[in-house]
Amino acid sequence: MRKIQSRAYVLIAFLIVWVVTLYRLPTIAGTSQRPNETFAEIPMDIGEWGGEKGTFDDATRQVLTSCDLFLAEYVNKKGEMVQLTIVYGRDLGDFHQPEYCLEGQGWRTIGKRLLTIKEVDDFEHQAVELYQRTSFQDQVVIFWFASEGEAATTLGKHKMSVYFDRLLTRRVKPSALIRFIAPIRTDESSTSDAVMQLARILGPYIRKVLDK
Repeated sequence: MRKIQSRAYVLIAFLIVWVVTLYRLPTIAGTSQRPNETFAEIPMDIGEWGGEKGTFDDATRQVLTSCDLFLAEYVNKKGEMVQLTIVYGRDLGDFHQPEYCLEGQGWRTIGKRLLTIKEVDDFEHQAVELYQRTSFQDQVVIFWFASEGEAATTLGKHKMSVYFDRLLTRRVKPSALIRFIAPIRTDESSTSDAVMQLARILGPYIRKVLDK
């Protein structure tokens, strides 16, 4: 009984701290507006990959009202295709967990695992890999959430980190969802390797956007 009471007190204390933290979060004018990020640091041609920028439809931009969006299709010399999407902004209310968004589009998650990405400049962070399927296509998805110098594999964990940082520093850092998607042409392993290769070489450029 004492153990149960102790755990209850810890939970209550945590909830109090959480509510106080949320109540005291700093607000900055323009937080709910688009940051007007150009993503100029992210190259279209790098290594054996060549990319072409894409555009989001108006419906997506209207849903993500406070975010700047980046979309590019990369193809390597083997003909492997990888799509990079970045959702960038300061209002975490506009961010969503990729599994749920993709499942809402008809993709069924068959497999999921955590992995470590070691970027070409030796910066390491965790990411999530999804193996998804529809009736006509399989795909590999690798994603993570990031802000200045930090990365997280779930939106909840990222929000807690960002909120406590705001409480301590009294400033609002931009956040980003970084998502790579590739259709599976031959097998999951080779497609995953291709996505990882592109993520490793583009990682330092993506971090430059977040470190401004």
